[in-house]
Amino acid sequence: MNATRTPKTLQARIPIKEETSAAEEELDVPLLPVSPDASYSNPNLPLHLDSDDLLQLTANSFVSARTIALGQTGAGKGNAGALVNELLLEHGLPMTILDPEGEAWPLKQLAKNLLVVGKSAHADREYAPEQMGRLAELSVEQGFSVILDLDEYSDEEIFALLVPYLKSLWKTCNRLRRPYHLSIDEVHEFVPQQGSTPVKELLIRIAKKGRKRGLGMLTMSQDTASIDDKFLRQTDIRILLRVSYDSDLKRYQTLMPALSNKTIEQEVPKMPQGKGYVIVNHVPTLVQLLRRRTFDPSETPKLGMGSQEPALQTVDDATLRLLDDSLPVPTEPNVERLDRAALIERIQELTRTHSGDESQTAAGSSAAQEQTIATQSEQITRLHQQVTILQERLTQREGDLTRLHQEEHTTTRAHKEQVAVLRDTIARLEKECESLKGQLHLASQLTVSLTGLPSLEPLLATAHSLSVEQAHVEQVSLAGGGTQKHTRSTKQAGKKQASTAVHQLQETLDALAQRVTQITQQDAEMVQLRRDLARLTQQPPSSPASEIQNGGEAHLHPREQRKLDRLIEMVTHLPHASFQCALLVLLLTHEGQELSYPQIAHALHYELGTVRHRTTTALRKEGLIARAALGTGYTSRFSTYCDTRFPGAEKEGIRTSLVAALALYTEEQGA
Repeated sequence: MNATRTPKTLQARIPIKEETSAAEEELDVPLLPVSPDASYSNPNLPLHLDSDDLLQLTANSFVSARTIALGQTGAGKGNAGALVNELLLEHGLPMTILDPEGEAWPLKQLAKNLLVVGKSAHADREYAPEQMGRLAELSVEQGFSVILDLDEYSDEEIFALLVPYLKSLWKTCNRLRRPYHLSIDEVHEFVPQQGSTPVKELLIRIAKKGRKRGLGMLTMSQDTASIDDKFLRQTDIRILLRVSYDSDLKRYQTLMPALSNKTIEQEVPKMPQGKGYVIVNHVPTLVQLLRRRTFDPSETPKLGMGSQEPALQTVDDATLRLLDDSLPVPTEPNVERLDRAALIERIQELTRTHSGDESQTAAGSSAAQEQTIATQSEQITRLHQQVTILQERLTQREGDLTRLHQEEHTTTRAHKEQVAVLRDTIARLEKECESLKGQLHLASQLTVSLTGLPSLEPLLATAHSLSVEQAHVEQVSLAGGGTQKHTRSTKQAGKKQASTAVHQLQETLDALAQRVTQITQQDAEMVQLRRDLARLTQQPPSSPASEIQNGGEAHLHPREQRKLDRLIEMVTHLPHASFQCALLVLLLTHEGQELSYPQIAHALHYELGTVRHRTTTALRKEGLIARAALGTGYTSRFSTYCDTRFPGAEKEGIRTSLVAALALYTEEQGA
């Protein structure tokens, strides 16, 4: 736990009235009143935010304001958000905190009646999606704060909880118009620059129109370049901490127009932790923010640090009773969730009741009983229809599953056959190459000399070639080492043999020239075949030399190579590294495409539930991948990643090296 700071005395400060435009005054923005409760501080006095008290911001400065804290990992973005939340909670401002990483629970050290909702060990309650709208309404009406701990939920579950909650929060704040705050960490995952999410448009609407309804926002992100432009333009208090990537620095230039681009590029990447520019009314102020007072669960563990968690305040019994009475467990099941056996049992029960009622009717039942029978008949009909629909869906899904298995089997068998054919072809071509190289070596050892023919010497000075009749073979060396000598007495036989030998030599040389051409063509075919084989087996080509020759290897500066090595080291040491490496390889080979969870599960041979729930936070924070639209899959951000991490380097070469290393790691782990 961090050391506790001693706040400076606030009573001696003079309240500062912020300048507001006439349009803003007409909005009649809800503000925090001076509370008679002594435990709450005066909301009109400046907050103690920075070490030199340069910032003259009050609690009411943040009410209905749109505040954002930006900075890369380790710059102090999370500390800035926690510091503001601590101070606003101490002033009695109720809020909802969207906590994707499960790190906001230590705020319960300071705040009373702070309800943690989720599945984690620190959660006070867990609610279903159909209960979330009422929870948001109670939070605004009763004035208690809520932390939505989303760490243990899948993407689909997160949005199923958030959509009804945020809609009800907007509706209730519009109705009551009381000061309320919405704090969101990792906001780029909810309002991305590219693509959409089920809550993106609603959050942009809150940023645009929440002010006059008393609904303010505090958002944090470590990926400045990935936040939607329309959302960023609505922020009026900006806390800009250290960033170093070019794409983030360019965003800072639009967020701090009062500073020159040169100043931003030179100073921002060098700022220490917690130091940054705070922009209010377009005026930047360089400050050193204070440390948060509550326990920081995101702090990097160090030797000698204790692991004991701090003491937390609890939610009072009255609030819990109100929640339990107002949010009972849902009793009306959704038709989509009805179990087939339960439906059949219900039909049988209604049928028995219907039969009994019919007998009573025959004995003289009343008109009310007849109406009851008619109603039950309608219920039986509806239940029969529901069973039929469920059976049709079950049959369809079973057919889809069978078809997918068949396609998978067919595809796998076809790939195996292609791999076998390619390997046989490569082996045959390699044997032919070795044979041709031997023949070429033999031809290179042939020598022809012309001696003992003085009468031909004048012709040699002007002629480029001799006819066979002019040739005289004095000695022929054979492969077996034998030697044949010819004398003048055998001149005619020698001429005939020489003619035959020259013709054979010429034919051999012509044949060798053709085979050399074929070897060159076959070398090119072998390179392509190796690439095809590597693609089918998801392994790099087996001949690095040929790949370098054809431009497939990355030629990196030693510094860039070290970056790539560190990236590979980081990915291969992640939790569930085999899955994350395989996922990254798949997305890198499908750059520019959004792959759904079923497609990923089918390609990687993982269970669909594993793909949905296995964590990919590290890869997303690194900027290598991102969630697909609607949070139903993933897509690669490798091109943007290379622009920022490897500026000027050849992307395809880096991609090839990264895919090769990760595929090799995955294969070794599988073995």
